[in-house]
Amino acid sequence: MHKTIFSIATLIASVALLVSSISNSFAYPQGPNISLGSNPIVSFNCNSTGYTVPATSDYIITDFIAVSSSPYMQMDGGNTMYFNFSGNSTLMTGYRVPAGTQITCGSGGIHISGYLVHP
Repeated sequence: MHKTIFSIATLIASVALLVSSISNSFAYPQGPNISLGSNPIVSFNCNSTGYTVPATSDYIITDFIAVSSSPYMQMDGGNTMYFNFSGNSTLMTGYRVPAGTQITCGSGGIHISGYLVHP
């Protein structure tokens, strides 16, 4: 009889310990992982001269501020992205631009901000 009661008590204590050890989980990092300057923020006015992403980092674009209506952005003078807005736009996940890419803009330009990451 005592062995049965001890076994049930041990089982209940084990389940209680298991339940109390479960905590909330989250994906790390939450948002841009910018720590000690290893992923610095880069903000620039994108025009015909633009910005060249360093060869050692990819660039994550997070925000656009349109200076005029119907702005567009080009990558290495080829792939063109047209924006149908005038004003601010924020990307929740960001847009990755590969290392070494030249970003240029037209139609009055766009102010772009984001951060550098290690590829």
